[in-house]
Amino acid sequence: MATHSGNAIRWYLIWLLAISISLMGLQYFGLNRVIRIDAKSRNAIRLMDDSASGGRSTSVISRDGSRFILDADLKPGFAWPYMQLEVRFTRNTKGIDLSKFNEIRIKAEHQGPAPHKLRVFLRNFDPAYADPLELNTWKPNEAVFVPFPGEEVRLPLRNFAVSNWWRNDFQVPIDQAGMDLRHAVLLQINTPDNAQLGHHRIIIDHIEIWGKWVSREQMAIGVLFLWIGSALFFLLMDLRQLRRSLQRSRNREKQLKQLSQTLEIENRTIGDMARRDPLTGVRNRAGILDELFQECEDAHRTGHPLALIFMDIDHFKLVNDRHGHAVGDEVLREFARNLEMLTRRSDYLIRWGGEEFVLICPETSLEDAVKLAEKARKHLEQIQWPMGIALTASFGVTVLGDDPIQKGLERADAALYDAKNAGRNCVKTSPALSGEQMQ
Repeated sequence: MATHSGNAIRWYLIWLLAISISLMGLQYFGLNRVIRIDAKSRNAIRLMDDSASGGRSTSVISRDGSRFILDADLKPGFAWPYMQLEVRFTRNTKGIDLSKFNEIRIKAEHQGPAPHKLRVFLRNFDPAYADPLELNTWKPNEAVFVPFPGEEVRLPLRNFAVSNWWRNDFQVPIDQAGMDLRHAVLLQINTPDNAQLGHHRIIIDHIEIWGKWVSREQMAIGVLFLWIGSALFFLLMDLRQLRRSLQRSRNREKQLKQLSQTLEIENRTIGDMARRDPLTGVRNRAGILDELFQECEDAHRTGHPLALIFMDIDHFKLVNDRHGHAVGDEVLREFARNLEMLTRRSDYLIRWGGEEFVLICPETSLEDAVKLAEKARKHLEQIQWPMGIALTASFGVTVLGDDPIQKGLERADAALYDAKNAGRNCVKTSPALSGEQMQ
């Protein structure tokens, strides 16, 4: 980064460091995603006890503001008397994806015979192992906790485990037996396995499932890419500066050599070469070399536009095949004569080869060059050709930018190729390249 200002780089690095710290801080302290469940939530709620399985326990649920109050009298008559609160996340078995959440926060209180423990289940549905009509087949991801009155208990989801009884009862394959929260359908809060008989009251202030919209790993990767992108940016800036310096160092002799290669002039001494096309009377490639190079130099020095227009008679081969080369030659002469009528004295019309012509227009913008090409296209479409032939022409237009003349010629030729591919009898353009684009 030697070519850049030291102060600018220093300030950029300070800014980049501040952005990185801010992003990591935002991820740590913010970007929280919370699912809250309380008595005011719209989730479907159901209270169950062992009476559904033949037991004699009874239970009732009431609400106090946003709190659930669960009262149960656990009585003998069932192997494991229990009370259970069910909270449904969705009405279907698709559930919600909790795999990217971090923890469950529960503020609850358990009154009654000890032990004062509670079990929480997150039931996941997967058709690979679960029956939509049999709740017991839905995978129970379980954790046990001790609630403290007035305090919020935090249960990391990574500490949940699939209940052993479920794996044993349903003989689940090992690849399906691990914890899975991608389709969580139910949340259940139960009295413990060894709940004592008697009156139990469970007060649930709220249940919150916490996660991050962007994980710590994702944010770290994003910051890493930010630094890598910045490094690449400075590297590309240095490379651009180097290439621009090399471009400015090109001398006139090198440009002349490149231009001569583009024009395919085998003999670099053009003094003895014919400067006019013997058939049409317009200039040929060799005849325009000196003027073309000078116009290029002037355009680069003054910044004035230099327009390049490639023209080609559509389906000219058919003219020679159907009417003979004599008629084809007459068409070429008429084509050149009409083009000369439409050009200014300062323009250069060149027979590039075969039925292809080039028009060089000094101090002409791309917009004006397109207008000139469109005017010529319409004129050539309407005139009377030899033998009553109906002919059209295609045009490729560009203007010389900061690039050498041979690049401009290549772009104009490419634009003509686009016009041919677009169905012929049309004008296509290729914008000039700036110095930065050339790099």
